[in-house]
Amino acid sequence: PGSYTFHVQGRNSAGVRDIAGATVLLVVTPPWWGTWWFRALVVLFVAGALYALYRYRLAQQLRLAHVRDRIARDLHDEIGSTLSSVALHSEVALREGANGANGHAETLARISASTSEMMERMNDIVWAVNSHNDDLLHVVQRMKAFAAQLTEAAGMRLDFHFDERLAERPLSMLQRKNLYLIFKEAVNNAVKHSRASLVSVQLGREQGVYVLRVTDDGMGRQEEHAKP
Repeated sequence: PGSYTFHVQGRNSAGVRDIAGATVLLVVTPPWWGTWWFRALVVLFVAGALYALYRYRLAQQLRLAHVRDRIARDLHDEIGSTLSSVALHSEVALREGANGANGHAETLARISASTSEMMERMNDIVWAVNSHNDDLLHVVQRMKAFAAQLTEAAGMRLDFHFDERLAERPLSMLQRKNLYLIFKEAVNNAVKHSRASLVSVQLGREQGVYVLRVTDDGMGRQEEHAKP
């Protein structure tokens, strides 16, 4: 591609040459992939792709940092208090042993309960972080297992209804954790305080939001006792 000058001279039948001749300007245009604007677009595209990749990697690193921070906070909040309780009960047991006092069984039972609680909370945190559990079905399976174990131990019946069409709906780590912890608290309260024989759980989606209902057939709480 480029500009060229074509020069031509001729002779007549008598052999006289045309000294001046004739010139023709020829301009050869490059193909579209050889134009400057196409090359500029390629450079811009490559630069944009590299920048997008950089932003994506940066976002991944920030997301990973947030997950680590959240795990650290959860471990500190959920496990720290339990470990402090275990340490305190251990000191009490040591003092009781040194003084020859009775009550070791009660203190050791508290240590065992605190340890079991800590293990359960650790299990909840690990489960929430695991990306394999990022859909609603895995959350529901864990909810069912927890509720079945708790109600069976209390001699209650469990009625669990879940909209199967929502099974593959994705949930973030924070959504999984919050939904499960809210559910655990509601079922715990129903089992411990309702004096019911049946606990019913319904999980579905209404008007674009997830709706969780935990009800029971218990006596409820008297108004005067419900006031703070």
